[in-house]
Amino acid sequence: MAIGKFSGVVFSDSSKVSSSESEYAYSISGTSQDFEMTISISDAAVSFLLPLKKLTDDGINGTIFWGDGSTDALSFGVVASHTYSATGTYKVRVVSSTEVGLDTVYGSNFDNPPTSIDAWGSSFNGMGFRTDLGNVTTVRRYPPVNLTNNFWNAPFWDWRSLDSDFTEYGPANLSPPPAGEYYFPFVFCDSFTGIGCENLIDSSATDIQGFFAICPLFNVDISGWDVSNVVVFQYVFQGCTSFNQDISSWDMSSAEECRAMFENCTSFDQDISSWVVSNVSNFREMFDGCTSFNQDLSSWDVTGTGNAASNATGLHGIFENCTSFDQDLSGWNVSFNKTFTSMFQNSGMTHNLNSWNTSSGILFSATFFNCPFDHSLENWNMSSAFSANNFLNNTTISLSNKAKTLVGIMGNNPAVGVSATAVLGTTVFDKSATIGVEGYDGQATYGAWLKATGTPDPTNRASGTNDSVVSNKLIDSSATFTATVVSGCFVENTTAGTFAEVTTVVSDTELDLSDDIFTVVSDAYSVDGGVGWAFSGTSFV
Repeated sequence: MAIGKFSGVVFSDSSKVSSSESEYAYSISGTSQDFEMTISISDAAVSFLLPLKKLTDDGINGTIFWGDGSTDALSFGVVASHTYSATGTYKVRVVSSTEVGLDTVYGSNFDNPPTSIDAWGSSFNGMGFRTDLGNVTTVRRYPPVNLTNNFWNAPFWDWRSLDSDFTEYGPANLSPPPAGEYYFPFVFCDSFTGIGCENLIDSSATDIQGFFAICPLFNVDISGWDVSNVVVFQYVFQGCTSFNQDISSWDMSSAEECRAMFENCTSFDQDISSWVVSNVSNFREMFDGCTSFNQDLSSWDVTGTGNAASNATGLHGIFENCTSFDQDLSGWNVSFNKTFTSMFQNSGMTHNLNSWNTSSGILFSATFFNCPFDHSLENWNMSSAFSANNFLNNTTISLSNKAKTLVGIMGNNPAVGVSATAVLGTTVFDKSATIGVEGYDGQATYGAWLKATGTPDPTNRASGTNDSVVSNKLIDSSATFTATVVSGCFVENTTAGTFAEVTTVVSDTELDLSDDIFTVVSDAYSVDGGVGWAFSGTSFV
């Protein structure tokens, strides 16, 4: 009966193992009693730093076999190093009666790096955070047998060459982490394809954040994972540019955190419409950069955003840079969501969302920035808005829909009523002329509705001589307007500093006006004399 193997040779009889090799004998279970790694020495002038340390100060030293006939003591608090006389490949073995673990400090400093972990050993009990063993390609199939600490706390962080089979590292062979919390176990593993990860997660898991983050080659079927109790899904597939597996069967009912879950998953385009996400409070950048994603999510319940711990979470940037995404989300209940920032920025969104109840919204910056959106949002209630910079900038919105949007948004805020008849001392802004307000896009309608750093350009006010043309002047006015006044033009009461919309041109002596829409306050246009909110910063549209 085989008792173990060394360097690929199976020893069926311990008597045939030489005295030097007997130290490498394996138990019948297939697990080495000692920690072993293979290293590649390419520069013999540089000392090799052992990335292993004693975890307890018990006064009992371990022994390091450097693989060239030399030995040293493994002492608590001492970084072991060794200089080899020649380049080549060496097997380093550590014998210790007390616990040892991979070091978290020296892993990134190797000039002569380890290339594989050949055996964990019966004393191994510490997978250090961010060990950075970037040249390790493989780890032993058999997981550590006596591990009691959290193995899954970023164990393979930045192991950029790693591509091992992790079939035996599931809950059946390796105890799940305390409280079921996994933390970025394979982050920055550039070569990792996910072999053996099909059954790594069971119902004990509660947090799998960053599990495969920045693993560009990962693309394994993990539809069998039991994530029914997982609360935190943030960054799970971030940067997994190859990932495109069907995970529609996942039970997401416990999920609360999905921030950047698929960020920059440029290949991902799977149907996840059946996911129950009603408890998710943080969808921030969930699909940011998913350039292929265009699935119907109209049935999702996003009311959980009302429980967001921060105004910067919620639906912030959920479809940002999703250049293919163009789905009808008009049925979403967003009435509890506080942030709409960058929600569709650089996306393909074209659908009408005028029905949304945005009354809880606080942050609206760049909501539709640089997307092919062309609908009026006149029903949006932005009375609680704190910022709305670049809200509709660089969209394809028509002049009429832009105008309706601005009139509606202003109308959904408190306004001061004015007389329905324009009187002497008013100024009219033509709805199609270039208003010349600083920061104003001269091609847009109703330029005076845009944020300005000063008062409207006086050259667009009434000027010229009297005439008898209907709608070119107001009662008793001695001036003629630069363009014909028609319904939809904007009127400023220069005495009160208020603005209203022309609803009807009654005659050359009378205009019917809407209630005040906004007031010029300092260097910005605001509602109700500055009470409530103002357009500030860069242009609103």
